[in-house]
Amino acid sequence: MDATCAAAEHRLKAAQLRIGVASLPNELLTNVLSLACLAHSTNACRLLETDCGAVSFRNSFLSAVRLSHICDRFRRTALLTHGLWNKISDDMTPDMIVLCLSRSGGMPLEVSLTSLTNSGKFPEFYAPRHFTEFALYTSSKWKSLEIISSNVMALTQPGISLKNLDLQSLTNLKITSSHDRRQLRPELGVLQGWNTPSLHSMTINQFIPPPFQQSVNLRCLRISFRGFSGRELNLNAQAFRDFLVP
Repeated sequence: MDATCAAAEHRLKAAQLRIGVASLPNELLTNVLSLACLAHSTNACRLLETDCGAVSFRNSFLSAVRLSHICDRFRRTALLTHGLWNKISDDMTPDMIVLCLSRSGGMPLEVSLTSLTNSGKFPEFYAPRHFTEFALYTSSKWKSLEIISSNVMALTQPGISLKNLDLQSLTNLKITSSHDRRQLRPELGVLQGWNTPSLHSMTINQFIPPPFQQSVNLRCLRISFRGFSGRELNLNAQAFRDFLVP
């Protein structure tokens, strides 16, 4: 008898939940789906064994896919919510990225590169041809960009470079160099020849950027340096001055 009552109560709660969700306006359902996907974003730096705060969008993407499979209404709502698909990180496969680009519509993209200095971590993303095409054909839509240099140093494949990007939509940039060298190698092309007319917020940690003319447009600049393993930080004052006064 107790088992029968428990099963009936479970079915009743499930029915109430379905009725409650079905009665939600599309605007509220959109918010629910967005919050559910956001809750499944994970800290990619645990995989990279760093102490930075970079975010991986892989799990939030997978959550959006799973939610779109619940029922017809969820699928229609998810596909019409471009904000579920405009986030890309380098731990995603090329197929995932293609799906994001096709479903994000014209919405600006949020991009997280957590393994730029260790391309072997995510070899599919950093295959030179794939990475070059991704950067060239999508960079004009990047609204935010986060670049992390991991503690695990490895040889970057030839052809992996961010030089001469047209970042006309970029408003927020965060760069963190986590290893003892404190610099992203020049051949990676960070900030070199970038067109960033809309950039207004920049955060740099353990990294002195090269001079670039459009730094004068910044409205918010956050800079953080610290020593490693109890050692004092040796700051290249001239390089820092060259960045601040291009």
